Amino acid sequence: MANDLTLSTGNAVGPPAGTVLKTEEISSKHYDVVKVALGPAGATVGDLEGTSDMAALLTSAARTAATNSADQNEPNAKGVMLFLDVTVSGGASDTLSLKLQAKDPVGGSYADIADFGVMITGVATGLKLALLYPAADDTDFAGVKALKGNLPYTWRAVVTPSDATSWTYSLGASALK
Repeated sequence: MANDLTLSTGNAVGPPAGTVLKTEEISSKHYDVVKVALGPAGATVGDLEGTSDMAALLTSAARTAATNSADQNEPNAKGVMLFLDVTVSGGASDTLSLKLQAKDPVGGSYADIADFGVMITGVATGLKLALLYPAADDTDFAGVKALKGNLPYTWRAVVTPSDATSWTYSLGASALK
């Protein structure tokens, strides 16, 4: 199936690299941190509802300013795992930060609900993970920045560089039920 996930790194707890997991297996089993291939580029979590809980919030591109994802609507999700994949970094002292915002259903304005802070610093590249979930501990573990909290019905992600230096990255999401 097009929205199944292929593990690109294995670990001692989960299946080996190259294993293809059906979407329903991801939501019913718990694995350590793995890098996954996301669903179709540009899809929102709501677009994939019923077939997958994965979405590409921001496709890979060079950016120099704060970037908001499109609004995401996931009525059955309790939380979300975010996948920030940086392929070209900023300058030696530059940083890239990540937060989630809830959308006011009446007025349409946004409010911060989860600030993961600095996700990557300087010339580093690679995949960084952030987790918002009701049962999460407010801590970093195995490379994941985790915050305790609930995902609202309508939300968006915001990626912010420390200055106008160019960063190339993508941002994916997996809704957690």
